[in-house]
Amino acid sequence: MNISKLKKRLYILVFALAFFCYQVNAQINAYFAADTLIGCGTLVVNLTDTSSGTGINYWEWDFDNDGTIDSYAQNPTTPAYGPGIYSVKLSVSNGVDTDIIVKTDYIVVRELPTASFSFDNSDYYNNSYAVLFTDLSTYVSSYEYVTTWNFADGTELATDSTQILHIFPSEGTYNVGLTITDEIGCTDTAFLQVSVEDKLEIPNVFTPNGDGINDVFTVITNGATVYEFVVYSRFGMILYKSVGTQIMWDGRTSAGSKLNTGTYFFTIKSISPDENFFRQDFVFLSKI
Repeated sequence: MNISKLKKRLYILVFALAFFCYQVNAQINAYFAADTLIGCGTLVVNLTDTSSGTGINYWEWDFDNDGTIDSYAQNPTTPAYGPGIYSVKLSVSNGVDTDIIVKTDYIVVRELPTASFSFDNSDYYNNSYAVLFTDLSTYVSSYEYVTTWNFADGTELATDSTQILHIFPSEGTYNVGLTITDEIGCTDTAFLQVSVEDKLEIPNVFTPNGDGINDVFTVITNGATVYEFVVYSRFGMILYKSVGTQIMWDGRTSAGSKLNTGTYFFTIKSISPDENFFRQDFVFLSKI
């Protein structure tokens, strides 16, 4: 074979190989990663270009795939996303080749729940330590939540009930908290100061006539102290006696006999070992 022809073929082969290598090296593949993909309320995301190929020198980011270029940086930080689901688009180029990638529904920002509650300390069940709590929180219907009450007395309760009756152990002011948390950890907490008093409120008249109004002599207590309650006739005879944390009398003797209209003497004394209380007074029983 002619030497010159052989050299010519060799040059062509080298040129073709070089062109092939250039084309291979010029091919690029767009790709990226994020430091976080899910958040609560608002979310700022750091995006990192992980594209492959040589010579990449141009980047176009569309943070929500709405057709608007949001950044030309290689590794940008997004503005704060609000609640929603976002697709992210990246276009890269090395001046010869361009590649585009769209990650659909890539970033998720959950709505934050809003914790809120009210309370009513109107001596429920004649107990001054009893408080009725009502959950007024705002929940997202499609999320699952755990609702936890912290009564600041060493007691916690996880429940989905909207109303909770809690009995505190003693008089004082409690910083009650309500925390709601969804399944990915989005959470909110509300606090209210709740005061309860050690009460002993004794009425001086009742009317056990069966009309459903003031039929029972009822003393509001703290619901914790144990009292002995004794009713006497005008001659000092014991007519009725009870022991418990609640004091209620329907105007009958301990044997169940109805008493007549009149004024009755009674005593109330604590029998709990750490209490020292005694009270005596009169109550008017009216059948009218």
